[in-house]
Amino acid sequence: FLTACATLPKTPPSLSPEQLYLKGIYAIEKGKPREALTWFERTEQEYPYSNWATEAQLMQLFCHYSLTDYVTTIAQSDNFILNHPINPHLDYVYYLKAVSYYDQIMPVTQDQTNTKEALAALQTVVAIFPGTAYAKDAQVKIDLAYDHLAAHEMSIGRFYQHRGHLPAALRRYSQVIENYDTTPQIAEALFRM
Repeated sequence: FLTACATLPKTPPSLSPEQLYLKGIYAIEKGKPREALTWFERTEQEYPYSNWATEAQLMQLFCHYSLTDYVTTIAQSDNFILNHPINPHLDYVYYLKAVSYYDQIMPVTQDQTNTKEALAALQTVVAIFPGTAYAKDAQVKIDLAYDHLAAHEMSIGRFYQHRGHLPAALRRYSQVIENYDTTPQIAEALFRM
């Protein structure tokens, strides 16, 4: 029995949470977000109650966003907000969630669900964190999202107009005038009406 125990491979000593986290940071600096993600996940798994685990969760969000894994970024952002409601980096988490929706906006000829989700998330950033750099950027993206929604309405209106469905086209142009009067689309909507 004793000889059997002596032949077991020795496990390498585990790295400290700080070392794991810094290996992730180093991987990001080298432009390897997938590798960094592995280090941050290890930090959280091996030291779940440390401050490094919380920082690693934030960096995981960044890595998922960098890898254009927007669904995971949004889901983990919601989880982070729920579990860390007073974290000093909460503005960043809300912003990452909002831009994850924003980066999924479809062309104006397609469904605009992501645009509406992005708009709501961006408005939340501006409302909760006014005066921050994230709020300033979110405001610019809000204006662009409104213009995108107006262009979508105009696209549908033009479609109806070309098909001879004038009442339906008028409803779409009216939507632009009523809801998106600060966008560049207003001029064409008035002209077409």
